[in-house]
Amino acid sequence: MAVRNRSPTGMVKDPVTLACCMVIATSGIYYSFFSLLTWGFVGLALATQERDWRYLPAMALPAGVTLAVLVPILAFFVAVTPGDAGFPARTAADQPLYGFRISDVIIGLEPFGVARNALRDYMAIRGKTEGTDAWPGPVLSAFALLAALFGSLLLRRRGPGVRPAYGGLTPTLNAYLVFCMIYCAPFGLGLIFNLLMRPEIRAQNRIAPFFAFAALLVFFRLWQRVVLRLRSRFGRSIGGVIAAVALVVLVLVNSIGSFALFARQQHALQRQPAFATEMTSIRATLAVADSEGLRRILQLPMAAWPEAPAIRGFELYNHL
Repeated sequence: MAVRNRSPTGMVKDPVTLACCMVIATSGIYYSFFSLLTWGFVGLALATQERDWRYLPAMALPAGVTLAVLVPILAFFVAVTPGDAGFPARTAADQPLYGFRISDVIIGLEPFGVARNALRDYMAIRGKTEGTDAWPGPVLSAFALLAALFGSLLLRRRGPGVRPAYGGLTPTLNAYLVFCMIYCAPFGLGLIFNLLMRPEIRAQNRIAPFFAFAALLVFFRLWQRVVLRLRSRFGRSIGGVIAAVALVVLVLVNSIGSFALFARQQHALQRQPAFATEMTSIRATLAVADSEGLRRILQLPMAAWPEAPAIRGFELYNHL
């Protein structure tokens, strides 16, 4: 509501907004930076669509609050870096390269001979352990603040009282969310995107839940248009039946594809000697517990889930 009213003061007085900023800022680097990116995009899009610069400070305020909480966290893990943290030390000259890092996408330029020296240096300092090296670079994420601070350059004056409807912003936000879906979805278009860019991309595994609900909203909004088109073409009853059948078919196709991929991953996992050894150890532990009369309340075996494809230099995740 404070954003709609273009009132930064309203945001300061709104405890819900401030609480959300604190939660986002302390929920992990991926969630925090993609929240900043989303806020910056929405502020710029609203200001451009509505031709009203007051949206910019309204959106910049929660981004600034989040960033103020996030900076000390980043300073500890990136700048201070305790000696026993396991992260490689960085110099001031290294930071620009790390700033542009986003899951090694830049390595895709290597076959084209672009920026060979920078790529060589980048590969030399690239971390081999999972940690702060994998978060989207601050140079890319700074778009959130830049959009809010300098977005007024894109605005144009309109006549008094001429304001487009809020519905006109929907296609722009849909385009942004579709990009997020393509980037973060582990299957379908996301899988194609990852395979084309670099197999090392794995950030989508962390941010996929952040956009899952938005993806559903976009899908149902687009499907609503399909239903309206079918009803206008074939009539209300027949068009509704066709839309329902088509939706069921899409769900089945998506489920079959996802299940097939999951089955292949499970099959590959079960063929690994390390997994067999681990499961044998788990069964032995449970057998001892059963022989001693212990009742098994909840069984959550820990298994090392393999990356698909394997990522060099990274330890396997431990999944329940």
